Amino acid sequence: MDSKKSRTGNLKVGIEFFKKKFIRNIKDYGIWTSIKKSTNFLIKPFYHKITYIIYELDLENIPKKEINRKEYEFKMLSIEDGDFITQIEDKEEWLKGELKKSLNKNGICMAVIKEDEVAGFNWVTVGEGTIPLLKLRIITKPDESWSEQITIFKDFRKKGLANQLRTKYYHELNRLGLKALYGHRQVWNIASKMSAQKYTYRKIVKADYIKILNIERLRYAKFLSDQTCEEFLSERDKRRMIEKKYSYIKPRKKDKCLFTCEISDLKG
Repeated sequence: MDSKKSRTGNLKVGIEFFKKKFIRNIKDYGIWTSIKKSTNFLIKPFYHKITYIIYELDLENIPKKEINRKEYEFKMLSIEDGDFITQIEDKEEWLKGELKKSLNKNGICMAVIKEDEVAGFNWVTVGEGTIPLLKLRIITKPDESWSEQITIFKDFRKKGLANQLRTKYYHELNRLGLKALYGHRQVWNIASKMSAQKYTYRKIVKADYIKILNIERLRYAKFLSDQTCEEFLSERDKRRMIEKKYSYIKPRKKDKCLFTCEISDLKG
């Protein structure tokens, strides 16, 4: 009886979790993307595929823009900013404990603050970075950074804060001696694409994580040329810009949970 109650309880928790996730996705991405994400979630135990675009931003050629939003403060966080760090980690559940640990190591984070409330943040790491959903660790040069996460929280969206945060932050990163920033987005995330394209932006690879039952593979295909005129190309021409040959990344023996590669390997 206890076992049956336990299974029923777990089922109810799972259904409630799925319901909340679906509602949140509708608010953030719309109905069609939400249906696609939910379908992928349901078949995930048997088949799972996720695709990312990895791109490069030139931090030495960031346009200078005046940021005239007196009600917002753009602040570089340190480990002493415990209240702001806690706010971020409470709102981004997967970050619990990670941001503070990163700031102690190789992380740099700028937050947008209004009246002691964090409206959003951009977090990068120097020397290495990760894409958790791809189980991928990427090693960068000492003067290069990796964008781990940029978020504008729901109540502060549609105010232009994301672009203002990026511009302010990128200039600060360059002032600290960093020359390039590597970012990533899922292929369906058009908002992230449009935001990144406002800067000197170059796509590097398309990376696929594929899992069938317990068999995992991580592969990538390189982009062949500059994408500055991509909006004028047909879908057929866009597909031709990707090298058809796929390269595979293997997990390192000492860390079988993560695939690891140098950023230079992706660009070479």
